[in-house]
Amino acid sequence: MFQLCIKNPVAFKHAISIALEVTWPDILPQEAERIRTFLEVIPPDPNPLIFHMSTDTLLDIAKCAKYFKTTNTWQWLRDDFKEEIYSIYSYVRHIA
Repeated sequence: MFQLCIKNPVAFKHAISIALEVTWPDILPQEAERIRTFLEVIPPDPNPLIFHMSTDTLLDIAKCAKYFKTTNTWQWLRDDFKEEIYSIYSYVRHIA
């Protein structure tokens, strides 16, 4: 299990939902399902929260974000959503 601190769960959930919608053809079905399952447990609370997740789920989110950053949709994404996606990479560096 891995502990992930999310500064703004609402922005994080929206950002990853958009990323998943755009990149689902590029990731494996089981990766998409792990991401969807994780997104379902994020409450609509804008205050920082700590979540526990499997390393696989964290890597799935990072992979989705990596592919998302190569799309045109990324250019139009709100800055606060981008910040939430960038925060994933600091966690991935610790386990890679």
